[in-house]
Amino acid sequence: MIPLTLAAAWCASVTLGAWQDERPPLEGDVKVKSGSAWFFKGAGRGTGMLRQAVEGEEATVLADEGKYVKVKAKSDQLVGYLTASALIKAKDFDHTVGDEKTGEKMAGQTSASRRGLNQDVEDSWKSEGGEARRQAFVQVDRLIKVMDLKNRRPQVEEDLAAFRKAGKLGEFSSVK
Repeated sequence: MIPLTLAAAWCASVTLGAWQDERPPLEGDVKVKSGSAWFFKGAGRGTGMLRQAVEGEEATVLADEGKYVKVKAKSDQLVGYLTASALIKAKDFDHTVGDEKTGEKMAGQTSASRRGLNQDVEDSWKSEGGEARRQAFVQVDRLIKVMDLKNRRPQVEEDLAAFRKAGKLGEFSSVK
């Protein structure tokens, strides 16, 4: 069993090594293509972070060391390491204001959808169901505005007790 495990590990390392070698080495001027990239002190995440890179930030490659590339930032002359996947040749970088605004809108929609609020989905549901569904949404919106159970708690408790008593539920049930 152990030789089989070692063979699988060797195959994986050869495959991953070949995959990493397919990327042409970066040299010259590059730009950061990801706003979530960080400058590291050395060639690895465990070496410590210097600062976060800015999308579109220009840098010069000092050494390509595989997964990590040693660069010098043009903005503040900081020398550090970035992951190669966060970099692109400066001439290949294309970023427009329209892309930025689209990205901000999408980020806002993603944030809202995580909280269960997505106006596009709600609008499509309203329009697909016709007038009846639109009215249902209107009624739900009204109900949410009207409901204030905290201030009406004594009345709600009385109504629930009457409901249980009429339906012979809970403490009013004949089944013991």
